[in-house]
Amino acid sequence: MKIFVQVVDYRLWKIVLEGSQFLTTTSTEAVVSLKGEANWTEEDRKKVEFNAKAINLLKCAISFEKYRRVSRCTTEGESIDELFERFNIIINGLDAMGITYPEFVLVRRILRSLTKE
Repeated sequence: MKIFVQVVDYRLWKIVLEGSQFLTTTSTEAVVSLKGEANWTEEDRKKVEFNAKAINLLKCAISFEKYRRVSRCTTEGESIDELFERFNIIINGLDAMGITYPEFVLVRRILRSLTKE
């Protein structure tokens, strides 16, 4: 996947790794808000164009189901399904050793492992 995206445009790979670049403006009161399209510079338009190209490239390169799973991730390789799969492997191993936990304890441990975001 990395090489596929880099061949098209290396800057697109940086967007995949770092996330979309949102255009913001800061007011005199230090309030950050999204920049309106009427206020975009030519550089801003290029950033928006690269964001759209990166998203389109990902949608074309992977299945819709995989894209849906990874589109909300904040770090490379992060996926809720992957987290759940690792958790199941641990729980199955504990079950095999005769160690069981009630469901509410397992749910609490999963929730505690997630970030507040």
